Amino acid sequence: MSTVCVVLTSVLSAIGICERCPMATGGVYSLVSQVLGSHLGTAIGLVYCFGQAVGCALCAAAFGESMSELVNTPQNPWVERSVGVTLIALLTAINIAGVKWVIKVQFVLLALLALAVLDFLFGSLVGDPLAGETSARWGGEEVCWL
Repeated sequence: MSTVCVVLTSVLSAIGICERCPMATGGVYSLVSQVLGSHLGTAIGLVYCFGQAVGCALCAAAFGESMSELVNTPQNPWVERSVGVTLIALLTAINIAGVKWVIKVQFVLLALLALAVLDFLFGSLVGDPLAGETSARWGGEEVCWL
């Protein structure tokens, strides 16, 4: 219950601040610097930007490792690094191109997520490979497990 109170207080405070302060370019940094002042806002903004950069780098490194295993070159650091650097360059190009491209890419990601959900639902309806089934009947056609 105490967690709900803390979160609710934070959310209501953020809503009140956003209603009373104009949002300028800069997003969270602009809002924090307006509320807390320029000195404290700058310190928090630097930590926030550094955290975002580190988070993006870690996600790119993990994506590089996953893609390295997917193409059957596990534990090859050059493949992992090249995939990570390519991903960061691609994301940088999309951000430089503008918000319209970011929105278009997010719609593509939404479509991919919808396909993944449909794939999951289809796989759950076809059969249970853990029960020893190697194939199932779906709409009159036999579907074989790999």
